[in-house]
Amino acid sequence: MVPSSLKGLSSLEKLDLSHNELNGSILGSLGQLSDLVRLDVSNNSFNDVFSETHFSGLKKLKYLLMSSTLVSFNVSSSWVPPFKLLGIKMIKCNLGPKFPAWLRTQNELHYLSLSGANISDTIPDFLWKLSPNMYHISLSNNSFSCSITRSIGEKTSNLVSLSLSSNRLNGSIPLSLCKMKYLANLYLQDNHLTSEIPQCLGDLQFLEAMDLRNNSLSGVIPTSIGHLSRLQSLHLYKNKLSGELPPTMKSCEGLVTLDLGENGFSGNIPNWIGEELSSLKFLFLQSNKFDGNLPPQLSLLSDLQVLDLAQNNISGTIPTCFGNFTAMAINNKTNKIIYSGGITDALESIVVYSKGSQLKYSTTISLVVHINLSGNNLCGEIPQEITHLFGLLGKIPENINGLRQMESLDLSCNRLSGAIPDSLSQLTFLDLLNLSYNNFSGRIPRGNQLDTIIDASISWGNPFLCGPPLLNQCPENETSHDSQSVVDQEESNDELLMHLLYISMVFGFIVGFWVVCGILIFIRSWRIAYYQFFDDMRDLLYVKVARYVAILQKTKIELVGNEGQ
Repeated sequence: MVPSSLKGLSSLEKLDLSHNELNGSILGSLGQLSDLVRLDVSNNSFNDVFSETHFSGLKKLKYLLMSSTLVSFNVSSSWVPPFKLLGIKMIKCNLGPKFPAWLRTQNELHYLSLSGANISDTIPDFLWKLSPNMYHISLSNNSFSCSITRSIGEKTSNLVSLSLSSNRLNGSIPLSLCKMKYLANLYLQDNHLTSEIPQCLGDLQFLEAMDLRNNSLSGVIPTSIGHLSRLQSLHLYKNKLSGELPPTMKSCEGLVTLDLGENGFSGNIPNWIGEELSSLKFLFLQSNKFDGNLPPQLSLLSDLQVLDLAQNNISGTIPTCFGNFTAMAINNKTNKIIYSGGITDALESIVVYSKGSQLKYSTTISLVVHINLSGNNLCGEIPQEITHLFGLLGKIPENINGLRQMESLDLSCNRLSGAIPDSLSQLTFLDLLNLSYNNFSGRIPRGNQLDTIIDASISWGNPFLCGPPLLNQCPENETSHDSQSVVDQEESNDELLMHLLYISMVFGFIVGFWVVCGILIFIRSWRIAYYQFFDDMRDLLYVKVARYVAILQKTKIELVGNEGQ
């Protein structure tokens, strides 16, 4: 609860109660704060219904921040507020269903954010003519159902960030957008936009992030995209775009995210993606019509964390150099947030298909590591070099037990062959395994979590697999993979013990030899005693040998004398 004594602070200029667990009402305290300039009650649970009278005394108010509260507004369409605001941030407030008409009087605004405000209306033309100082507008996550007006760029030429995402906007992208010469962030995703991407968008020299995913845009990527040298994030996912990727895109050297999935792009995956776009971290080309081989040049992308080429017509083998994705081999990444622009509310976000569903990442985006090559015509063996990528959450091979943190393995719909390695059972984090529609053969490995995640679907497209959970049993003369692995482990242990024994013998001999030699070399008295000992032994041996020889000679003489008698 807000204490009632707050209303006694009549000279208060800034009131910040944000990010608490306050509830109840705040109305009784506000009306007396006549000098209030900034009001921030965001992220609380106030349940007030604001009317015109509650704001009548706030003539000096410049910043109104009420995001993520339970407050709502009940003001007439003719209401003229006593204040001239510079900033309004009312995210997830109940302002609808009509667009707030009182905003037409706020002609000094710098930023306006009404995201998720339950507005079901058209976007009024006055919004784009409201203030020449406006640099940020966000109307995302509402239910606007109209076309984007052509007057959008008339007085908003200084706009830096525009977000109209997650509405029901239709029609084409207006050419007037291209008049916003300082625009850095453009978010129009999750709408019903049609027609082609305007060529003139290449004139937006300051553009850093453009998100047009989940629309119905058609045609090709305009060649002018190559003029956007500052572009870091480009999302065109799930549209109706087609054709080959324009070579001019190689000039977008600052791209971090390139998301072109679920379109109709065709041709080979260009070599220049790996050669020129060296800053790429997230590359999505899935569900298109790309063909040809995997370009080895992709391995030059040392910062790459996500590579999704699934559901294309790519053939050939997986290049061994794919083990060179350095960023995928970092086991402990820092949770660094990637922002798509400087002054926008939105963070960069990606959607990864994993664990049988689509997973969205934003604040944890820097921790994601994923490769998806499923649904192509790849053949041959999976190169061992890929097992060096031990930070991977995605797909891989033989000594796969080196990928301790792997959570999902999807190699479905390819032409991979051979036995499924028993070492899969050592991947204790694995909770999704899809190896269907390949040419795998032999006994299905069991043990640990494999007993719960492997089902009969593993045999789809792999008719030569056998053993549980399938009904067809393996031939009796086939050695159990599990038993064989135990034998191999025992033999490996015995071999290791023998190696250790040989090493210890050699080491003992070397140490003993140099201990004796070192003493004789550096201690003179020991050296003299050592030589004296051998002299004495020699003399003793000489005497004993001489005595023995004398006895033999005497015995021989006696024997000869006895024979003469």
